[in-house]
Amino acid sequence: METLERNEWADVAQLVEITSDAVIICELDGTILHVNNRLLDLMCEERADVINGDVKDVLYSSAFERATEHRLPFETDGCESELMLKLSDGSFIPVLVRAGSVTPPRIFGRRAPRVLVAFHSIEEQYSHDRQLKRALSELRVANKRLSGTLSVIMSTVGSDELPSLLDTVLNQLVGTLDASGAAIYFSESGGFKLRGVSKELHDSYLPEFLPYGAGIPTYVLRESRACRLSIQQDLEGDRVASGMFMDLDNRSKHLLRVQDMPPYRSEICLPVFYGTQVLGVLEVGWKRPQAPLAYDLNVLEVICDYLSIQMVGMASSLRSRRTAELGRSLNVLRDELFTYLDDPVAASHAVSSEICAVLNCHFCPVEYDAGLEAYVIDFEGGSRVALPGDPESLFFSVTTPAARLGTSSDGFETSVLGGTSADDLRYVRLTRVDESTSMGAWLRAHGLPCQGLYV
Repeated sequence: METLERNEWADVAQLVEITSDAVIICELDGTILHVNNRLLDLMCEERADVINGDVKDVLYSSAFERATEHRLPFETDGCESELMLKLSDGSFIPVLVRAGSVTPPRIFGRRAPRVLVAFHSIEEQYSHDRQLKRALSELRVANKRLSGTLSVIMSTVGSDELPSLLDTVLNQLVGTLDASGAAIYFSESGGFKLRGVSKELHDSYLPEFLPYGAGIPTYVLRESRACRLSIQQDLEGDRVASGMFMDLDNRSKHLLRVQDMPPYRSEICLPVFYGTQVLGVLEVGWKRPQAPLAYDLNVLEVICDYLSIQMVGMASSLRSRRTAELGRSLNVLRDELFTYLDDPVAASHAVSSEICAVLNCHFCPVEYDAGLEAYVIDFEGGSRVALPGDPESLFFSVTTPAARLGTSSDGFETSVLGGTSADDLRYVRLTRVDESTSMGAWLRAHGLPCQGLYV
């Protein structure tokens, strides 16, 4: 087809070489007659491999489909259209195509119409658009994180109740990070106690208590940093047999007991510190597997720093308020005792009522029942439950000494307690009862108060 350049369109052949667009001149059936060097460079092909080929094998629709029924893959009215150009390696690049039907000069008495196709690559434009969309997406995410962080801070400033503070923070975090739930554990004696969950987890299983040495909070506390974790479950039928979690930052794997597993597939877990004192552990999780963003770690660290300051300030405020309340109650008790100096029974009722109101507790007498030949605990004045042994062996440890009342007396105790002397008070002992003791566990199993003091 070199005659095209020599005879029909010598000027056109020279002109298409100086344009920045790729150019194809073809027949109406798609047979390629001439191409410029710009197209050969774009396709990485030799001229001999392209000439006499079919333009329908070069240009495809944006869905990578070849034109059918011998139609050209573009319109010849000069309108622009987006197509895909097939390269020598089989890949495609997007191009913007414009084509028109032209007629060469009369040659030997005939006029053969041709199609002139000009196009240029828009791959760089697509790449720029993708980068712009990615940047806008990241900007929206960052704006949402910033807005959520400010919302957490502004909505909890001046909060004086810990439950409402935790509820607000956890629910705000879930919305800010598009998470499936959030929970916070407080560091207590022996382990971590669940103290707050977001509304999305009200119907989900969460470990109520995680002892030191087990579960994710212990690992995070040892690492002393925010951890991005992936949680895996091993199933046996419909039952979870075992589990493990992997730290995405250092690629370490750790076994996890079934009872210690959170309801997430991915989560960010980080410790809440106030100075060097650990206050607890914050968990934010997703029920779908994903790699949490590193930017989210910065958001949660800011929230935890703010939360630790709020919690310590609130604890100091509550402690001061509680101290003042207990001081007022002690004054009331002192007044009641002086009022009923001659009536020990009335004094006992007044003192017990004030203590129950201030401490929100119950007085449960432990008495010996001759009919049952056993000691019984009387709860709510009539609900009597037999103890499995004598109080000495049940409540007092053989290794831990009990607290004793002072032996000094100025005669006040004697008059109030109905003749009780200071020598008698030496044998009054106090011991703590809680769920960690065997007696506390027994009381809880029988629906009785399981935390308090035994006198």
